[in-house]
Amino acid sequence: MRLRNQFVPMDPRQWATSYDVQINVGLGTGQREQQLATLFQIATRQEQIIAALGPNNMIVSPVQYRNTLAKITELSGFKDVNEFWMDPRNAPPQEPQQPQVDPKVQAEMQKMQAEMQMAQQKAAQELQLQKEKMQMEFAFKREQMAAELQLRQQELAFERELRAQQIVAGANTSTNLPRV
Repeated sequence: MRLRNQFVPMDPRQWATSYDVQINVGLGTGQREQQLATLFQIATRQEQIIAALGPNNMIVSPVQYRNTLAKITELSGFKDVNEFWMDPRNAPPQEPQQPQVDPKVQAEMQKMQAEMQMAQQKAAQELQLQKEKMQMEFAFKREQMAAELQLRQQELAFERELRAQQIVAGANTSTNLPRV
């Protein structure tokens, strides 16, 4: 029998009742083919989920995906699935790898970043210049309108004064006219 992926000779007559044994009986190739087809569908769905949600998702883990692949391998007739699939629980922790960047590409990237910063600074300066120009135009328009208002008020005051003088002059001429 196989115990912890190692074949060990055992006599079932000497087993104590504390052993936990699981027996898989083959019932023909029809059932095996159906199980393989189902497992292939499961593996496809698991691959889609891992691709869409990443390896650390809440639906399927890399260990579960490995177990599906191991079961497919086992049903295909191979006894030791560890020849094909490593158990992720036994794998050494991996350090995140920094991608190797070609120095030419890195220099080009730095150049592009510098150009982008310069373009951003230029855009910010142009925006500031437009803002100041608009403020100056607004102040000029405000002063122009204030001057026009003052001029209009002076014209109105002059017209009132002129009318008042005409009224006074008209009253004086009508009183000094000879009576006929």
